[in-house]
Amino acid sequence: MSEAKCRQVTKALGYRILLGILKACEACAVAKAKQKRVLKSSTSNKNTEPNSHIFLDLSKIKDPKNLDVTVTNCNWRLMVCEYTGLKFWISLRQRMGW
Repeated sequence: MSEAKCRQVTKALGYRILLGILKACEACAVAKAKQKRVLKSSTSNKNTEPNSHIFLDLSKIKDPKNLDVTVTNCNWRLMVCEYTGLKFWISLRQRMGW
């Protein structure tokens, strides 16, 4: 979220942020740097038939260190069909739990 949007939201909620105080947190800076590394477009042609090219993404959610919380289904699997754009996701206890 940009600083201007953040200020609009806080103003709508009745809060006030002083000028010059708002800075990006470390987690936001790291996430932004990782996003810049990912290619946003591809030069290859898209497939012309459904289910001919499926993208698979595996992610892991870690327990927050500062909270006494345990994440049980911490592994996520996301599959996307290139032709239709249809997405399937599931959360799993184990990485190879399919």
